[in-house]
Amino acid sequence: MVLILLLPFFPQHASAAEKRVIRVGWHALPGYQDLDSHGHPYGFNYEYLTDLAKYADWTYKFVTENSAGQPLTQADGLSMLADGELDLLGCMLYSDERTERYSYSALPAGQTFTSLFVRNDSPLTGDDFSALNGITVATERTSLVVEQLSAYAEECGFSLGRQQDYATVPDVTDAVLSGEADAGVLISYQPGSQTRIIANFAPEPFYFITTAGNTDVLSALNQGMNALMINNPYYAQALSVKYHQTYSAQASFSKKELAFLQNADPVRVCVSDASYPLLEFNKITGTVSGIVTDVFTELSAETGLQFVYQHAGSYDEVLELVSSGACDILACFPYETRTAEDYGILPTDPYLTLQLVRITKPGEINPTPLVGTLADCAGYDDVANNPNARYRFYSSPAACFEALHKGEVDEIIVTTTAAGYYLAQTRYTQLIRTPLQGVTSNISIGVSEQYDAADLLHSALDKALSSVTDARINQYALENTIKSSGSLEAMINRLPTTTALIIILVLFLLLLLLILFFRAFVHQSRQAELLSADAKKKAELAREAAERINELLVMDERTGLYNETGFALTARRSIDNDPNARWFILDFDIDDFSHYNATYGFARGDEVLRLLSDSIKSALCESGELCARFYADHFVCLLHADSIDEVRRRAMTLNTALRRADGIHPLLLNYGIYPIDDVALPISAMCDRAQAAKRTVKGNYESIIGVFDEHVHQQQLADAMLISRMQTGLENEEFIAYYQPKYDIQTEQISGAEALVRWRHGDELIMPGRFIGLFEKNGLISKLDFYMLDAVCRRLRAQLDAGLDARPISLNFSRNHLYDPTFLTHLADVVARSQVPPRLLVIEFTEYACLENGHDLIRVIDGVHAMGMQVSIDDFGSGYSSLNMLKDMNFDEVKLDRGFLSPSADVERGQTVIQAVLALSRELHLSTVAEGVETREQLDFLRQSGCDHAQGYYFSRPVPAEEYDRLLRS
Repeated sequence: MVLILLLPFFPQHASAAEKRVIRVGWHALPGYQDLDSHGHPYGFNYEYLTDLAKYADWTYKFVTENSAGQPLTQADGLSMLADGELDLLGCMLYSDERTERYSYSALPAGQTFTSLFVRNDSPLTGDDFSALNGITVATERTSLVVEQLSAYAEECGFSLGRQQDYATVPDVTDAVLSGEADAGVLISYQPGSQTRIIANFAPEPFYFITTAGNTDVLSALNQGMNALMINNPYYAQALSVKYHQTYSAQASFSKKELAFLQNADPVRVCVSDASYPLLEFNKITGTVSGIVTDVFTELSAETGLQFVYQHAGSYDEVLELVSSGACDILACFPYETRTAEDYGILPTDPYLTLQLVRITKPGEINPTPLVGTLADCAGYDDVANNPNARYRFYSSPAACFEALHKGEVDEIIVTTTAAGYYLAQTRYTQLIRTPLQGVTSNISIGVSEQYDAADLLHSALDKALSSVTDARINQYALENTIKSSGSLEAMINRLPTTTALIIILVLFLLLLLLILFFRAFVHQSRQAELLSADAKKKAELAREAAERINELLVMDERTGLYNETGFALTARRSIDNDPNARWFILDFDIDDFSHYNATYGFARGDEVLRLLSDSIKSALCESGELCARFYADHFVCLLHADSIDEVRRRAMTLNTALRRADGIHPLLLNYGIYPIDDVALPISAMCDRAQAAKRTVKGNYESIIGVFDEHVHQQQLADAMLISRMQTGLENEEFIAYYQPKYDIQTEQISGAEALVRWRHGDELIMPGRFIGLFEKNGLISKLDFYMLDAVCRRLRAQLDAGLDARPISLNFSRNHLYDPTFLTHLADVVARSQVPPRLLVIEFTEYACLENGHDLIRVIDGVHAMGMQVSIDDFGSGYSSLNMLKDMNFDEVKLDRGFLSPSADVERGQTVIQAVLALSRELHLSTVAEGVETREQLDFLRQSGCDHAQGYYFSRPVPAEEYDRLLRS
């Protein structure tokens, strides 16, 4: 009746065709929102949403990347949710500020907390608050953890230093591992092998959110979550246990605990017969074995403690020994509060949970049974789920089974581990096992309160146990099961009682088998000779296939060198095997190789790469060194040498080989060297440092080898700082549009302008050359480009509203947009919202973008023209210009690079080139703009040569928007 009444309140299941597709933002949060190696989502929220769909009639589209193709961040998700590009976002903490734009689920999806973590080799601990004063902390951008961390610091009496924001959770972890930050703070952080948690604090619920006003999604969400909770009130807790392990690969001990562990005497461990088969004491040899022994071996490695084992027969005897202080700890203590209080025992958190099972004989069930169980189950007086049951306690599982076998009791209750061991014995195979649903025994370590430093021993063991994973426990269980099942005792126990008749029969059968075997031997020998060759051939093919698969995973097929994955794995092993050697990372690529490919074709470019790879293998890398091709023309080597000069000398041999490889176009390599001074750094961080050194010589033909030093390091940190500030800079409108007017050469009146970005951070005005390259490399440039487009559209709209004669404004867009299939849609949306006539906008792409992305650019040009805007090619002549480009791509305007007007040894020859380009542009009906005009003589020459527009300091520097408006008015 109750179920029938509840049905109308929950949505009924719909067919697959009727299910609504919900777009879910999936930003990385280990344990909660993960992607597997195939890119499929999994984790706490994935299972939660899968079960929720049964009630909400939903199916999902998981959005894992932003519009730039980068992994989705929480900030991206919030922005896309607000813009209606997503329907749902998970793992969100409550914030009053966010309720203005988003609606929260009525119920929390789960509970989380904030974790402060450090590198394993960090001296910081959770109880030494004075050492935490002034530490640099890495946090995830848009996360709410900063307020929680500040409150925790105030509560504990320490002050924080610099707080550095990063885009994603992996970025925060990398900052800690690379030493950019002393510590990281994240929501429910799951430490890896190189980090450890020193404090957890600020427990808070987390929710699903949707866009404010999206009542359909919110209603179905709330109804589905209510249904999940009604069906299983502990649903979220179960998922948390399943997916979110908070153990560290290395326990984080306090200073007091470390001092105790360094000076502690061997700890006496009490073992009872009741612990078998989890823990067995061999009375003859005095040794111990079993699952628990393996756990204690791991605890010893983690803490440095030594354990000595003492045997006591019954569980009661063990309790007395621990209570009196004659023994220090109880290895297998069933977590039970009353017993712990009565005997003065401090129990750790459980490290093993065992299901209890009922064992009975076949036949009728006694309604008032006499139940046999262990003394350590005394806390479970209702384990039989029968109020009429009577209990008799035994000292070991073996005694329980023997009592049932002899009929002393009607049934017994033991752990599933003990049941599995004894039911394998022949004398007990007829017994029936029935699991007791929901009844378990939680096994912990019990520390005697009589121990001198009981609290420190207890807390140290608790922390060490948290680093013993469930996977390790399961492995120990499997290994011990195999070991015990193969022991002589186990095999004897499984044998039936033998009789003389059975022995004779077995011997007769053995004799008969020997005769048959001898007759078959000759025949099989002949067959074996025939099959052997075939088997060897198949084995050889299988071996070759396995080697080929492994090779594809770690090798670059085109060059035969390692790929990036293979290099990272092998380099790590090489350095770890010889950490005291002088290692160097050499990073290099071919200068302007994309232009080479565009000019001579990819086939010729591939041939150059193969010749370079052969030279690397023959002339650069020696025995024990590694070389890899990461992508395109980007190569990395791990070398050992006596000095940086030796690395330089060896590197220059490749330039000689490259000159021999191509006689048409001179090719040059740029190098970056990182002398490895910290072998603990991730290989990726080492490569980043070498690449940073290489960037210092890019475009410098007098010096082609850069070396990573403190100056480069500081530059790398400064670059990281700029990147981290970018999002805040956009939100605070720190990026400002300056406008450099373009002038009609004939009338010398303003004909338009180019929008140029400046970054005003505090009192500092940062020029674009400092940050454009950085943002272009990591994908942030796309956000900045559209930010500038929005600013220009607002300026044009304001000019039109003020009655000014607005002139076209050009904006330079990064080549990154050419790879974005949503670029044209986004462009159209921004222009449409601004209500600016499209004819007033000119979209610029550099010559470099045209050379590298010709086919994509043609598609984009056609799309821009369809919207009514014009397209310009910027910096024409700055690289290896191809006149075919002007023929094949439907540009409206050509902007001559300022290099055309630079002083030349042969002025007349340079002017001839300019006049030829201008004449060709006129024939193709292209408007022309000369950049970098600084003198009257240059202007007069351009006018005589037929150039249409000029831009440069002769007329005006780039000026703020208000000053540009004044120029328009005048």
